[in-house]
Amino acid sequence: MKKYFHAFNLINGKIGPQRFTRLLQYFKNDLSIAWSSSDQELTNAGIERKIIQIINQFRSKIDPDIEYKKLIKQGVSVLTILDQNYPSLLKEISNSPPILYVRGEIKTEDNFALAIVGSRHCSPYGRSVVQTLVRQLVQNNLTIISGLAYGIDTLAHQIAIENSGRTIAVLGSGIADQDIRQIDHQIVKKIINGQGAIISEYPPGSPPLSYHFPYRNRIISGLSQGVLVIEAAQKSGSLITANLAIEQNREVFAIPGSIFSPNSEGTNYLIKNSSAKLIENVNDILNELNISNIPQKIYARQKIKISSNEEQVLSVITAEPIHLDEIIIKSKMGSDQVLALLTILELKGIIKNIEDDLYIKQK
Repeated sequence: MKKYFHAFNLINGKIGPQRFTRLLQYFKNDLSIAWSSSDQELTNAGIERKIIQIINQFRSKIDPDIEYKKLIKQGVSVLTILDQNYPSLLKEISNSPPILYVRGEIKTEDNFALAIVGSRHCSPYGRSVVQTLVRQLVQNNLTIISGLAYGIDTLAHQIAIENSGRTIAVLGSGIADQDIRQIDHQIVKKIINGQGAIISEYPPGSPPLSYHFPYRNRIISGLSQGVLVIEAAQKSGSLITANLAIEQNREVFAIPGSIFSPNSEGTNYLIKNSSAKLIENVNDILNELNISNIPQKIYARQKIKISSNEEQVLSVITAEPIHLDEIIIKSKMGSDQVLALLTILELKGIIKNIEDDLYIKQK
């Protein structure tokens, strides 16, 4: 049956959720009959004449068996809305994707998920927020959903992986190797090898067309119990995702930012208009989602021994990014000694170098 879902989905994107629903209803969930049906039967199913002509053109060219075998060779599996393991949260939304292409594995535990979206050009502040919150969220066994875009998205996936959490990346293109940006191959490999899944409603070979992304965003929010927006401009895809989440009756959260930053205009707008709940720490999210933070994947930092010199350096580092030069000045120690101590503290997991010699304390 899955091969016929795939075959219909190859028809130039003409068989979307609504037409799939008509076919499934009329042919009683048997798309093999729909594939070989007459023009009159397709008309009876509610398919328009122009679309029937396109279907006929493709049926003469496409062999469902051959096309499905191509998927298997590419390491891509198919999940349909008729399958028992289709994500239950996603099935709740009004225009659920009838077919999902999957690399990796979607598990039942992924129903406890939070979507994280934000700017492609995130600031050190945004990076710090992602690194702190994602680590704490996966410690509370939440799966992180995002879109593998530059910036906040990719960082959210990365931090989830680094902290042994699960993450699902939803693409607006195909998910075969040739569809993935070269720069993302390493992170994709880590995700599909036991830490989550890469998914899309678009078949392999589909380019990342601009109009795909609003549709992609409904899946990001649909898979999640809530959406957290971290740094977003006034007109951005992240706000589209937030609005979709509201329509889907999902929780929406936002991180407040500087009134002088264009990247905070969107998040501050959501909070100002009561479209999103202001988030200051991870418990704000857990409480709203009614998720207990026990059991957690606790790291026994209190057992780590810290020398007096390490403590001196650590005393000037907070959750706010601080530059190496400022650490040297405030700690009143030599640069070589500070660098050595920073390396030790980072190896102990107490601090993190987020970028360009900017450090934060990990809570």
